[in-house]
Amino acid sequence: LAFAGSDASILTSALLVLSKNENLRRRLKSSLNSSSFDNASGPTCDDVLSAFLSEVQRMHPAAPFTMRKIEQNSNKCPLEYNNDPKTDGIDMGDGFGCIPPGFLVTYAIAGTLKDDAETYPDPGTFNLDRWLKQSN
Repeated sequence: LAFAGSDASILTSALLVLSKNENLRRRLKSSLNSSSFDNASGPTCDDVLSAFLSEVQRMHPAAPFTMRKIEQNSNKCPLEYNNDPKTDGIDMGDGFGCIPPGFLVTYAIAGTLKDDAETYPDPGTFNLDRWLKQSN
């Protein structure tokens, strides 16, 4: 419940993005008016709306960070990090070591989604096409 109201945050962010981008508003309106529900002629209305919401969440995450607990059945850690080859955990690779089971990992969403140029080319630009390419 630490991030209660995240739906409202996403809606607020979506409205903020739409208020700043006339071309995006026209594109979404055109998509809604086209009534294209088949995928034969390109992205459907649902595809475009889903891409829009995905990009809103990428650019304006509702929560600043998230946490994950390393589970017992994770990948085995290599022997060089652990004397017991039966111990589970996550190998961080590149000599960074092993995260043991039960360890709580916290990471910033904005740093992993909003600023990741390798995964999201031109990460500072709102671009719903990055999501449409994956779904078509």
